[in-house]
Amino acid sequence: MKAIAVLACSIALPAAALNHEDVVQPIAAGPFTVACSNIEMDLGRLAALGGSASDYWEGNPYPDGSERYITDILVHPDAAFHFARQPPNKFSLYPTTFFRTLPFVALICHPTPASNPDADYVLPDAGGTVPHMQPAYAPPKLLSNAEYLQTLGISTSPAPPPGPW
Repeated sequence: MKAIAVLACSIALPAAALNHEDVVQPIAAGPFTVACSNIEMDLGRLAALGGSASDYWEGNPYPDGSERYITDILVHPDAAFHFARQPPNKFSLYPTTFFRTLPFVALICHPTPASNPDADYVLPDAGGTVPHMQPAYAPPKLLSNAEYLQTLGISTSPAPPPGPW
């Protein structure tokens, strides 16, 4: 009977790891205005392919079992920061991706001038926003040395050189 219990537990552990997730409460907002890279989603394509935006962010498979990923619904997939990496070789945590190289899309956020005119982007079905989302193919608007120091209440003499920090 103990052998059956051990076998049942060892089978259940990988299944429990399929949907693991840690939730960390955010810290208080900092003193800087924040801007982020472009991840604009094509809502028409999303509707045609089916599913929710979260299905694509999470990599949930299509009903036929084929893989889906956020790059399937981005308006400008080549303007997004994407790369391929192999998840850690820990079968107990990543049973379906063991020894596979997977695509990743990164949302990169950084301090930006308070005067940044780029609009916030409302995420479909997630309820959140991407602050001051950078237009596709545009360079990021970076905080200047002077605004960085001024925001932190630091005065310098002589003044810092112009340009991004």
